[in-house]
Amino acid sequence: MMPQQNKWHMVRAAFLAVIMLSGRVCVAQELTPDLPANRPLALAEEQFSQGHYALSAQSASQYLAQGTGNASEREKADYYLVVSSIKSDLPGCEAAALDMLAQPGHPAYQQRVGFVLAEYYFHHNEYTKAIPLFEKLSVSNLDNGEIADEKFELAYCYFNNREFSKAKPLLLAIKEIEDGRYFKAANYYFGLIAYNENNYREALKSFDRIKDEKEYHNVVPYYLAEIYYFMGERERALTQAETLLKSKEKSFYDNELHLLAAQCLFEDQKFDSALPYFEFYYDHSTRIRKQDLYEMAYCYYQANAWGKAEEKFKLLSDAKDSLGQTSMYLLGDCYLKTGDKNSARNAFGICSDMAFNEGQQEASLILYGKISYETGFDDQALSAFQRLLALFPHTHYKDETNTFISDLLLKTNNYSEALAHLEQVWHKDNHFKAVYQKANFDCAVQAFRDGKLDSANIYFDRSLEYTVNPTFEDAALFWKGELAYEFRHFTEAVDYSKEFIAKNSGTKAVAYISPLATKQHAYLNIGYAEMELQDFEAAQDYFSKAQGTDDKDQFSGAVAAVKLADAVFMQKNYPRALTLYEKIIATDSTDADYARYQKSILLGLQGKNQEKIAVLQSILSQYPPSTYANHARYEIALTDIEAGKYQAALPYLSALTDSGSDKSFAPRAWMKTGFVYQQLGDYNRAIAAYKEVVIDYPSSDDRSAALDALKNLYIQSNQPSAYSQMLRDNNLPSADSGAVDSTYYAAAESQFASGNWEDARKAFSNYLQQYPNGIFATNAHYYRAESNYQLKNYKDAKLDYAITLSGPWNDFVENSALHAANIAYSEKDYKDAYNYFTKLRANSSSNQLREQALVGLMKSGFNSAMYLETGQYADSLLAFQGASAETINSALYYKAKTLQNFDSGDAAMKIYKQLGNNQNGEVAAESRYQIAGILFTEGKLKEAEAAANEAIHLSAGYDYWIVKSYILLADILTKEGDLFNAKATLESIVQHTGIEELKKEAADKLDELKKSEKHHSKLSEE
Repeated sequence: MMPQQNKWHMVRAAFLAVIMLSGRVCVAQELTPDLPANRPLALAEEQFSQGHYALSAQSASQYLAQGTGNASEREKADYYLVVSSIKSDLPGCEAAALDMLAQPGHPAYQQRVGFVLAEYYFHHNEYTKAIPLFEKLSVSNLDNGEIADEKFELAYCYFNNREFSKAKPLLLAIKEIEDGRYFKAANYYFGLIAYNENNYREALKSFDRIKDEKEYHNVVPYYLAEIYYFMGERERALTQAETLLKSKEKSFYDNELHLLAAQCLFEDQKFDSALPYFEFYYDHSTRIRKQDLYEMAYCYYQANAWGKAEEKFKLLSDAKDSLGQTSMYLLGDCYLKTGDKNSARNAFGICSDMAFNEGQQEASLILYGKISYETGFDDQALSAFQRLLALFPHTHYKDETNTFISDLLLKTNNYSEALAHLEQVWHKDNHFKAVYQKANFDCAVQAFRDGKLDSANIYFDRSLEYTVNPTFEDAALFWKGELAYEFRHFTEAVDYSKEFIAKNSGTKAVAYISPLATKQHAYLNIGYAEMELQDFEAAQDYFSKAQGTDDKDQFSGAVAAVKLADAVFMQKNYPRALTLYEKIIATDSTDADYARYQKSILLGLQGKNQEKIAVLQSILSQYPPSTYANHARYEIALTDIEAGKYQAALPYLSALTDSGSDKSFAPRAWMKTGFVYQQLGDYNRAIAAYKEVVIDYPSSDDRSAALDALKNLYIQSNQPSAYSQMLRDNNLPSADSGAVDSTYYAAAESQFASGNWEDARKAFSNYLQQYPNGIFATNAHYYRAESNYQLKNYKDAKLDYAITLSGPWNDFVENSALHAANIAYSEKDYKDAYNYFTKLRANSSSNQLREQALVGLMKSGFNSAMYLETGQYADSLLAFQGASAETINSALYYKAKTLQNFDSGDAAMKIYKQLGNNQNGEVAAESRYQIAGILFTEGKLKEAEAAANEAIHLSAGYDYWIVKSYILLADILTKEGDLFNAKATLESIVQHTGIEELKKEAADKLDELKKSEKHHSKLSEE
């Protein structure tokens, strides 16, 4: 490393070269070699004192170049060279000064060089470099002027470095030196520091000294006005601001003066006068503080300029503080004034999510809830009311809120919680009574559907406690009549149904809330009750009235006609009954074959067996086959058997035993076949027939009788060993063990019948362990499956259902296939579910089960990517006679989904529109969402917005599709430029939804919106 002294000599040599080269150019003619050796140094000193710094530097460099003089003289020459170079800003001057300061030397020279270099940095705006040099100076080597300059310049450096506490005492001294170079500047900067420290009196004193000075008169008066304002002298501040604004010369702080005037007037509640100043400031500023924006908006609010107030308040929607909360509350009120309830709802919603002002939060929650309730946003209304009770449990809105919550919960079928909220209401106004009546009615209907008839009866009684709404009163009376019939309280059934008929004015309102509650059905109920009371004449009268109502329910009319005939039949008025049945037959309705069957029974009772058989034969001739065909075959066979025509009966019995679709008559037909062969003396065929029952229909009620018949036949034919062999071949217990077998099974069956599912499960397991191939093994497997199904042990249940289905046809095939299919579907084992639904379809004995099988095949097929088959099953369901509305909806839905998979979007849209007209259901909810989405994709924004709102309003209880619709609505609003409502919608989702994937989607969209809005907003981040 180079020694410091040598380094200084090298730097000085280089610096001298620069000076000498410069000297040759500038003053070569004045230099003469004949000058005395010390002449250049004296000249340098003289030139320096006269301020000729460049010449002084030349002279000093000449002297040093001679290499003469003692150390003291050479140090003086170095001093003049460096200082003059700095003052002349010659190249290399900074480095030379720093090197000199780094060497030991005369203190006076060191201090002077440090001072000059500090000023050099100061004038070159290098304040950080200047500060340490100023701080090291000693005033002993500075004159008074330099001392004052040094203090101000150091203070200014501190000021620019924001070290105000260090700047202040220095300025404090300088600002009092009136003839000082920096007197005005010191007062200005001291005033600024005092102003920022809220020391307004000191600031006022300094600013007042320089307010008229040329360089400050365009700035300082603004600060004076500000100081008056902050000192509470608003009138003086306003006067000062207005005076400056009226001046011909525009102030540097013209915008700020407008804002100051606006603030003064605002605080004096002169909102109309303040507005022009706020407007000028807003129009001429690139940024505005949220406090100022709020005051401007509030002025518009006070001036009833709702639209302009809305425009400014909504810019504060992202402010999460008390100002933001108040802004949103007032914004909500503005929107209410202009009739924009949806935007008002969103504003109150944002306000309700902030707790800076609890009074505003509480009021916002009730307003947000009520407006959401009124505009159909039930999910958000419910959330708001629930939050209100959670945050303010003692709110004076408590009764009102609990009533609203109950009303909303009813729309999502949450009946028990709805009633719980009603129980907390003390002040029972008409709204409460109406909701109470409806809540109990809805609970009663749900209990009725669930088979909980006792509970349903209690709820209907409670619904009748308040009869605010006659529609619900009438419907409750109807169902009280129905329940009385179910309870076998037939006299009560008659009384309630009659009261319903007397009160029901025949309006469509009752039928709307309860489609079955019609006069026609009430007459039917009375008729059924009178039949049970064996007052067949009265029954006949009411069944006749059921036919005469204005109701367009053709099915019930047909039922009334049939029951009328049955009532006449029961009075043994056979001719009249026969006439009525023939009328039904003549209509060729769905009940025609039942009427034919009943007619045949009537003819039989009259001993007209040939006519009876002819009528039954007419049933068999129907195409497609009648549902009463097997009844007819069986009845013909019985008639022939009773007449001793055994051979004639056999073909009809054979048709029943050989049926590939309906096995329900097979066990009975085999029993009759065995009986016929016994009567014909053909014991072998009789044995074969009874064995069919025992072996192929193990769960049949006729199995025990068949075993007894077989035992007797084998004994009669002297074949006891053959009987024993048959038992062994088919793993059947002996007669003795059979008794024990039956005992074990009966015990298990008793537990099942009592609904003791766990005990039943254990008992059937015990039976199967003892008798794995017992007489009741199939039954035991099935009932154990049902017990496990009730216990929600679905895996174990499915195993037993599979065993039940693996053997020959039995009475449990249908239900086993249905439950096994449903379990597999719920486990998302769609292939397995598809196979079980296929088996159900092949073994269904009723249209209802066939319908369920097709629905299951359609759904499991779709989830197995079998789209072609799905479409086919959907088409089958759409053509299915008597399919329920829910099934039709489901078929349409899967048809639409299938079409989408085949890129047939237009056709899918038509179906979604059809599905969207339904009142509820998840299929309808998704369909409504899809409609809105397609419209949005097509750019039909207004239609898409209306569709999205409809999806939200009509899809209560289906939160996923509601939230999806809200997100879509936010996209639509964004596209329309309504960023406030778009943000508010997304903010609400982020704050309140529990569906994480949708919360994240909403949060991401909200962040993007805020970034975009911030980029274009004037609002500052202060």
